[in-house]
Amino acid sequence: IARWKRLAALSNPGSSLDPSQLQLEIDASDSTGDSLAVRDGDEVRLRYDGSRPPRFTARVRNRTERALYCGVVALSSSYAISAGGINAGPPELLLPGQTLAVNGGRAITARVPDDQWSSGVTTQTDILLLVASSMEFDLTVVAQPSLGQPEPDRFARGAVVANSLQSVLSPAPSRALDFDTEDVPLTDWAMVALR
Repeated sequence: IARWKRLAALSNPGSSLDPSQLQLEIDASDSTGDSLAVRDGDEVRLRYDGSRPPRFTARVRNRTERALYCGVVALSSSYAISAGGINAGPPELLLPGQTLAVNGGRAITARVPDDQWSSGVTTQTDILLLVASSMEFDLTVVAQPSLGQPEPDRFARGAVVANSLQSVLSPAPSRALDFDTEDVPLTDWAMVALR
């Protein structure tokens, strides 16, 4: 839970990137083409289409003047963290003004799990996080299963921290003291959230 909360609250106030210039947009429509989404700031409310859970597509738009590596992380209300790139792979380089579809343009389903629905839960709050950086990074280090599911082996020996963003995202594999022999390159990064 702590890892999930830490990632949900992560920000970089020292960044030169203006988060308002990074856009994470969604489109959700029912079978008649009517919108299933109501947006209020960084919160988007999706409604079921009868008994069908809402499905949506998402896009990332780089409105900055810089080429940026971008990836998207999904934080579910079950404390699962799913990491992927724009096209369901590693973070991709988006040029200034470029827009790319998240998940390769395939739909994402927002569903209340059946066990929770049958116990009366009708809403959930999930978060999509857009992570943008001036350098490449690996989002798979933040992935985790839902609360109560077995945790995979998270710590690969000899993993290299490529830059400052990666060091923030990566879990600490041990508590031993290590004297670094070289500086970790600083990267400029920012996050944008949709809830």
